[in-house]
Amino acid sequence: SAGSSADGQVNSTAVGAGAAANASNALALGSGAKANLDNSVAIGQGIVTDRTNQVKLGSATNTYTLSGVASDASRAEQVGVTHLVTTDGAGNLATSTFDIAALNDLPNNIAALDGRVGALESGFQNLGGEISETRTEARAGTALALATAGLRYDDRPGKLSLAGGFGHFKGQSGLALGLGYNTSEEFRMNAAVSATTGRGDVGVSVGASWTLN
Repeated sequence: SAGSSADGQVNSTAVGAGAAANASNALALGSGAKANLDNSVAIGQGIVTDRTNQVKLGSATNTYTLSGVASDASRAEQVGVTHLVTTDGAGNLATSTFDIAALNDLPNNIAALDGRVGALESGFQNLGGEISETRTEARAGTALALATAGLRYDDRPGKLSLAGGFGHFKGQSGLALGLGYNTSEEFRMNAAVSATTGRGDVGVSVGASWTLN
C-alpha cells in the first residue's frame, strides 16, 4: 500500500498508509501500524509492537481484547483438559495448573458448607433454648421447695390443720397448700400440693412422723 514499508525483510508484510514491517517475519496491518521487531504482529490503526513475538490488536488508544476467546466456536475447538489463562504485569498470557473442575464444584461445596453451618447454628440455638429451659425449671423447683418448707401445722393430737406457703427464687415463684393431722402425740401425718405461679408446674409431697420415746 502507499507509504507502507517492508523492504528487504524476510517474510514481512506491511499494508496501510504509513504501515511498516521492518523486521523478519513481521506483519503490520492498518494505517500507521508498525511491526518493527522480529515475529511481531501489529493489527490496527497506530498499533506499534514493542517486543519480539508480540501480537497487538486494536488501536493506539484502546485496550486490546480477543473477543472470540469467550465464543462458543472457540470453546468447541477445545479438546481434553482446559486451564485458566493468567497474565503477568507485562500482559504475557499463559495457562494455570489450577484445577477448573474444583472451581466448578466450588458453588456446590459452598452451598454444602452453608448448610452445615446453618445446621450448627440451629443446633446451638436449640441447645441454648434447652439450657434456658433447664435453668428455669431448676429455679421453679427451688421455689416449690421453699413454699413447701414454709408449711406449718397444728401439733396438738386430734387436730386437722390447713397450711399455706410461698416461695420465690431468682424470678420463679411457688405456692403450697397442705393438710396436717395428728392422730396422737406419737404420730403425725401431712400432705401438700405446690405449684409455680408462672409455669403451672405442680409438685406433691406426703410426710409422716413418729415420736419414739
